[in-house]
Amino acid sequence: MTAISYTDDTEYLQRKERLTECLLKRRSAEEIVHEAAVQYCAPVILTTSLYRVIVMDDLGMEVNDPVWQTAKETGYCSSDNIADFEIQGITRDVLNAQNSFILDRGVGQDIPRILMKIMINDTPAAYIGIFQTGRPFSETDLRITDYLCEVLSLVLERDQRILPGGITVHESILNDLLDGTLTSPTVLNDRMRTAYWTARAIFQCILITPAHKSSGIDNSAYLQSVLTGVFPGSHMVQVPEGILLVLNEDSLRPERYKHLQNVVQQFDLFMNISEPFRNLILLRHYYESCKMIRDVARKQKRNSRITELKD
Repeated sequence: MTAISYTDDTEYLQRKERLTECLLKRRSAEEIVHEAAVQYCAPVILTTSLYRVIVMDDLGMEVNDPVWQTAKETGYCSSDNIADFEIQGITRDVLNAQNSFILDRGVGQDIPRILMKIMINDTPAAYIGIFQTGRPFSETDLRITDYLCEVLSLVLERDQRILPGGITVHESILNDLLDGTLTSPTVLNDRMRTAYWTARAIFQCILITPAHKSSGIDNSAYLQSVLTGVFPGSHMVQVPEGILLVLNEDSLRPERYKHLQNVVQQFDLFMNISEPFRNLILLRHYYESCKMIRDVARKQKRNSRITELKD
C-alpha cells in the first residue's frame, strides 16, 4: 500500500479556497486542471466517461506511464488500456467509490495515481487521474480531489466535450469523425474495437433533413426507431441539418430504399444519399457530399424527396 502523509486542515482550506476562486471567476476546465496540477505538483488528466481526453496538464514533467503517453499521443485511452481497467477491476472500483482513492496496483503499480469519477446529473460523466511523479500523496490530496470533482462537475455540466446522457460510444466516434477531432485510422480502429464495432465491407451515409429549414424533425426519437427497423445495424448521429444515418453492410441493398419513400412522406423529410465508401475515416467527406447534394437539389427545386449523388 502507498503510504499517505497527514496534514492539518490549514492546507486543505487554502487549496479549497483557490479552487473556489476558480469557480467564482468562471475559469475553464483547462485552467482548473492546471491549478490542480500546481497544487498536487503532479500531472493531472481529465477524460470523459468514454475515455476521450478533455485536458491533460503535466507541468512540463516527463510521465513514463503507458496510459498517460497513449492519451497524450492520441487523445484517448486505448482499447488495451480500457481492457486493463476492466480486467483489474479499476473501472468497477472508480464507479463504486464514494471518495477518491489511490490506485497503487496493476496499472498503478509503478506510478500510483489518485482516481475519481465526476458526476453530472447523477451520472458518471468524466474521470480524473492524478499521477504521483514526485512526493507521496497526502490525506489532503485525497480530500481536495473530492472537492475538485465537485468544482469540475459544475464547470463541465455545460461543456460540449462532455457527452449528454444517453449518447452511445458509436455516436461518440461518429461525432469525433465529423468535427475533425478524430483523423487517425489507427486511433479509429482502436476505438471501434473498444466499441465492439466490427466494420463490414461498405459504408454509406444518408443526410435526413426537414422539408422546411426553420422547423426541426418532429418525433425524431420515433423516426430513429423506424430507421433502425429498416436498416438494422446502422448508426445515427445528430447534425446541424438534422440526422446523419450511417449504414455499414456487407453489400449494397438498394431495394430497401423503397421503404424510405413512406418515411419521408410520413415525417415530411428530405434524404440525400452519399456514394458508398469503404473506410469510415472518410465519413466527414461523404457527409459534406450529402450536404452538397441537398444544396444542389434545393437550387434546382427538384421534386424528389430522396436524392443520390449519382442523380
